[in-house]
Amino acid sequence: MARYLGVYASALLFCVSPVVHSASDCRGSVQKIILNPLKSATKSQTGYVLADNTFVIWAGGSVNLDGLRTAYHRDDQKGGGVDLLCNAGRAYPAEGASYEGAGKGNCPRFMKDYERIRHAGWKDPKVGAINWYGFRAEGDVTVQGHKVEDVVPVEQLDGSGFYVSTTSLMDTKNHRDPRDQARYLDAETIPFGVIPGNSPS
Repeated sequence: MARYLGVYASALLFCVSPVVHSASDCRGSVQKIILNPLKSATKSQTGYVLADNTFVIWAGGSVNLDGLRTAYHRDDQKGGGVDLLCNAGRAYPAEGASYEGAGKGNCPRFMKDYERIRHAGWKDPKVGAINWYGFRAEGDVTVQGHKVEDVVPVEQLDGSGFYVSTTSLMDTKNHRDPRDQARYLDAETIPFGVIPGNSPS
């Protein structure tokens, strides 16, 4: 399987049908329809109904590395991480405002803060903290009066230095330790997609 870093798909094709189709099977005569806008959408979506009643839409998307054993390493890409650590957290420095690591132009700054926070033991309010949401992390600390959760990254059991990349679907029966990467879906061998749900209004 090819590995991707920061690759964004401008459009993804989804075929929805009672019959399972591969991407190459999305063909036939089409009937164009306009869908009502979703609550979260700003405009209507164009869809197509194929001759066999398959429903097709185009939607934006991005490559998701959740569950990949080599997604994030403590030494970032130098350690073999496929994704950048700055894509996995929000920094709360001891001085100044918090910021997203993945924000435009923020990655170099994030990595400097990452090294300082890491060497200070992750939970020193005089240095700062990082809220990790891209992989498993534990503990909390208060920085500038704000409680920051999930601040200590959890490394995989094998001692490889990779952080535990989690998925919502887990095998807790055969892999009880949350540090065991095999507990989660392996994105490198299991093709799966993530469709975010709408927030309740």
